[in-house]
Amino acid sequence: YDTFPSTGDGHYAYALSFYETGKLPNYHIRVDDIYQFYHPPLNAFIQGGFMHLFEGINVFSDLESDMEILYGSCMILASFYMSLTSYFFIKTVLLFPFSNKAKTYSVLFLSLYPRLIQLSGQLNNDGLSILFSSIALYFFFLWFYKKKSYLNISLSALFVGLALMSK
Repeated sequence: YDTFPSTGDGHYAYALSFYETGKLPNYHIRVDDIYQFYHPPLNAFIQGGFMHLFEGINVFSDLESDMEILYGSCMILASFYMSLTSYFFIKTVLLFPFSNKAKTYSVLFLSLYPRLIQLSGQLNNDGLSILFSSIALYFFFLWFYKKKSYLNISLSALFVGLALMSK
């Protein structure tokens, strides 16, 4: 519902605008009719940049249009976000002083968590925000349980900021 709204200002149009112009969109930003273009720009920047990268290495010439190729590249990126999110959630669980049985159940639960699977097929900024949040949690718990260093707590703060810039 928020990727391709009828008003033309959804998540995909936001990323496509950056892809086509290299700048943030300057239309649909009025207070009475904004939809998705008011979001922080980090996700649109990454998607637009990945569209350029994917366009250069595209091997899917059987698709009907360039728009399908660009949309597909963003879907690959969303799946990649959720794979990394699962990885960092699992790394975080392994830091906890749980029994091996509890760690095994936690890893299984996180690996197959339905919302992460659903987010891997959605083109919006939620996946990137959750990815950065999971990395921030990992560095926080690494700092808390294993290695109290300024680097770990600073990396946690950096990824909290990146999560805020993507959502």
